[in-house]
Amino acid sequence: MEGKIKALDDNAAVRILTTVAEYHLDEGGPDIQLSGDLKGELSKEFNEGASGVAVSDGEMAREALVLLAQDTEMREKITRLIEKPAEHGDRYKFALDPVTVGVLTTAVVMVLKTQFKIGLDKKGRWSFEVKSKAVDMEVLKGFVNKLLSWVPSGPFR
Repeated sequence: MEGKIKALDDNAAVRILTTVAEYHLDEGGPDIQLSGDLKGELSKEFNEGASGVAVSDGEMAREALVLLAQDTEMREKITRLIEKPAEHGDRYKFALDPVTVGVLTTAVVMVLKTQFKIGLDKKGRWSFEVKSKAVDMEVLKGFVNKLLSWVPSGPFR
């Protein structure tokens, strides 16, 4: 499955991720803004830093899809969207413009929330707890690393 996801072009990856996020992910938890504070806390939690290599919107979407595809139910939905895009109409055919990047940012936040119980204490410090012990930590670290490096249109400029 990972190979199919990695082979998607940028527009297809963004389209599929935003489709999955709109229809299948439960936001839950605190409202999260992808801020410098959150970036710092993610860096500390995973002992990861931005790689110094800019990550495109499509690359970020592919990494999020790889992470989501670890769940059997999500993998089936992603597979259907990859293999039969015509069945899902052309509603999500779009260029990667500022509006789309906002939608993509929302989708990425939703993916983050599906993987972690995220808390914010009274002093404004973030805490993260991985929700599923079955998640491949290397895939999760890859997602976080891409998230921390997501520029120029991503939230951490």
